Amino acid sequence: MEKPAGTDAVFSALVEAARNMRTVTYTELGTAAGLPAVGMGKRVGYIRDVVCRPRGLPWLSVIAVSKGTGRPGGGFLPDGVSLDGTDVEVWWRAMVLQVFATDWRGLRCEPPA
Repeated sequence: MEKPAGTDAVFSALVEAARNMRTVTYTELGTAAGLPAVGMGKRVGYIRDVVCRPRGLPWLSVIAVSKGTGRPGGGFLPDGVSLDGTDVEVWWRAMVLQVFATDWRGLRCEPPA
């Protein structure tokens, strides 16, 4: 998967928000990357699928949220992942806590070697 332009800036903003134990809006991420908020899905998806999942890390992307709802967009789960029978709100909150508890220092926005 090719890294979308601006993904490094989005990654840095997510890491900083995680360090400060807060969610960050798509608008804030767009501002950090110099891009519209509408295009953040591709960038946070790249971070989730290429940076976090292959390393077995919590999905840093779950702290990216809509300004209006304070929750991630409908496409925050990757293709093929289903939470059948699971309360999505509880699952999301648990993943957010895992993101906040992870030390992201030293991790780069690159696929694992």
